[in-house]
Amino acid sequence: MVLRLWSRSGDLAGHSVHPVTSSSWVEGDITARIGPAADSPVARSGPFGPGSWTSVDVARLIEDPHQLSVVVTTLSRHNITFDSRKGPNRPQLVIWTKPAPGPSAMPLRLRR
Repeated sequence: MVLRLWSRSGDLAGHSVHPVTSSSWVEGDITARIGPAADSPVARSGPFGPGSWTSVDVARLIEDPHQLSVVVTTLSRHNITFDSRKGPNRPQLVIWTKPAPGPSAMPLRLRR
């Protein structure tokens, strides 16, 4: 499972993805200074350039298959800008699944 974010700005420090410790936050109440508390990071990106996608493996977040809340942080001294769900390049959660097994070749015996 990969979280993809589009960055307009890019950054050499990269970013970290953290699970949120509580699901009681409200999107409209989040500001640069006030937001949900973050747990330890589960993934870190490398450096990325402006006008590009950055991807991190967040498979460790699948513990609760019903809800996924994350915080994205950086150690950079610069602001990093990512497109939101309202932007042209919305965040993407890419999930790969295995194909269902094919039918098995079992001999068929008919009784009369």
